[in-house]
Amino acid sequence: MAPSDDRPLVLRSRGAWVWFGITTAICAYLLIDVFVRGDALQGVLIAPWMLLAVWFVWVFLVSPRIVADAAGATVRNPFVVSEIPWGAVRAIGLRYQTEFELRAGGRITAWGGAARGPARSRRGRAAADERIDDQLSELEKLREGADRAPAAVRRRADWPAIGAFVAIAIWAAIAVAVAR
Repeated sequence: MAPSDDRPLVLRSRGAWVWFGITTAICAYLLIDVFVRGDALQGVLIAPWMLLAVWFVWVFLVSPRIVADAAGATVRNPFVVSEIPWGAVRAIGLRYQTEFELRAGGRITAWGGAARGPARSRRGRAAADERIDDQLSELEKLREGADRAPAAVRRRADWPAIGAFVAIAIWAAIAVAVAR
């Protein structure tokens, strides 16, 4: 999990790719079934709804992550990307999810990365706590070895996710209009 000199540390939900694969496979199966049993028009009318399910899992499970390197951390949450230089971070902690406490005040909570969830057993809880501690210590190592000069946090919209939703929504609206 430790980053090398040329690769950043990437932290995201452990089950994200599993859910994405399951959702994609089910939607692909259903869409192929519509094209085989129905016709092309039915497939085109149903496709945006399948894509919406895949988009939802991508935006809320796969895309959220923390990418950290010597310069700082990039926290990608649904619809917002925050670039946090290490000089802007007062502390890194965990409440329910990884949080970056900022020197200027406020917090940025990361949807990706370490998170506390229900454990099925004591051994499961111990393993999860160890994994969480490892992730937080890796982030702390990067922060401690970085330049501490004050810097500003930059936030921006996740335009590719928003654009994909708009395109799917327009396609779905057209499908509804054509189906009437």
